Amino acid sequence: MADYGHAEGTQRTLSAYNLFVRAMLHKLKANHPDLPQGEHLKKVGELWRGMTKPERNKWRADGEEGSKVPGSNTFFSPKTPSK
Repeated sequence: MADYGHAEGTQRTLSAYNLFVRAMLHKLKANHPDLPQGEHLKKVGELWRGMTKPERNKWRADGEEGSKVPGSNTFFSPKTPSK
């Protein structure tokens, strides 16, 4: 099995949606620990769809809200062999 460490990965920033999901899931789980994971994700999706484009742009990695999310700077994706 191959070792997919950070040195072998591609470095990129997370999308605004990914950063929003990370932040909102943490808050929802803290406020509603009894809800199943699927319900938390549905609620996050509803919140995202209800936002305007300027509100969503705040969640970009370089935006007002997105820059506050831990891990917002980079994401390492392992290289996968081509078929």
